[in-house]
Amino acid sequence: GLAVFLENLDTTLKTPEEVERWLEIPNLALIPHIDDRSNPGEVPELVVHHGHQPLASEAYRVLRTSLLFSSSEPAPRLLLITSTLPGEGKTLSAANLGAAMAKAAGAGA
Repeated sequence: GLAVFLENLDTTLKTPEEVERWLEIPNLALIPHIDDRSNPGEVPELVVHHGHQPLASEAYRVLRTSLLFSSSEPAPRLLLITSTLPGEGKTLSAANLGAAMAKAAGAGA
């Protein structure tokens, strides 16, 4: 009985499908955790620029494309990247997304 009670207290969203269903908004991309153990205590690399982590690089390119095609209006000029806690990767995500967008703009020019 206690296990069922504790299970009902857990209201966290654990999967992208739960987030979409609960918030009624689409999931634009899943960004994997960027493990940078090679440089402990240093700033993580821009995976989009260096390409050492192809899955993460591709995830940021998917996010870029999803943002660009998320509405029929022109591409957004302003994005807000936020989270509930410090150290969750907001700056790294903003930098990698910016690098992905700059690379796409440079390739199209």
